[in-house]
Amino acid sequence: MKYRRETVTEQGWDGEFGTYDEWARLGPQPPYRSATYLDAHGRRCVTQQDFSRARDTNTFPVRFRWETTKARKCR
Repeated sequence: MKYRRETVTEQGWDGEFGTYDEWARLGPQPPYRSATYLDAHGRRCVTQQDFSRARDTNTFPVRFRWETTKARKCR
C-alpha cells in the first residue's frame, strides 16, 4: 500500500479506491463526499451509477482529488 500511495501522489491525485467495495464502504462518507472522482478511462464519477459503471467495465481504480477553493483577499 505504501508504494501505491506514493505513485498516486506523484501523479497529482490525493488517493484512489482500488475496488467498488472499497468505494462503497468509504466513498459516500465524509470527507470523501467532497472529492472529485475519475475512473481509469478519465470519466467523471458523481453518482452511484457512475461507480457501478466503473465496476462493470473494469475501470477501477477510481482516483480522487480534494475540492479546493482559492483564498479570497480581505478588504
